[in-house]
Amino acid sequence: MGRCKARNGCTILKNKTEAINLLVKTIKASEADSAKTYEAYIERDKVIAVDAELPLNHIENYLKVRNDPEQKNMDPNQYVDLRYQAKAKQEGIH
Repeated sequence: MGRCKARNGCTILKNKTEAINLLVKTIKASEADSAKTYEAYIERDKVIAVDAELPLNHIENYLKVRNDPEQKNMDPNQYVDLRYQAKAKQEGIH
C-alpha cells in the first residue's frame, strides 16, 4: 500500500478489496491477516489516511498501535517532517 498510482490521493486505500488483495500479493500475508491489517490501519485506528494526508494525530495513532511502552508519549514530530508533503502538494505531486 506504499505506492499510489492516483495523482490525487491513494485510491487503492479507498477500495478495501483491492487493498487487501495488494497486501496478500506484496507481503504474502493471508487474506484474513490482510483484512485485519486494513481494518486496523484504515478503518479502526485511522493510522493511514485514505486521501494520502499525514496528520500528526495519525502518527500518534500509529505509535499507540505499536503498543511500545517506551514510545507511547513520544512527540510525532520526531518521526515526520511535513515540509516534504507540503512541497509535494506545491509541485502537484501529491
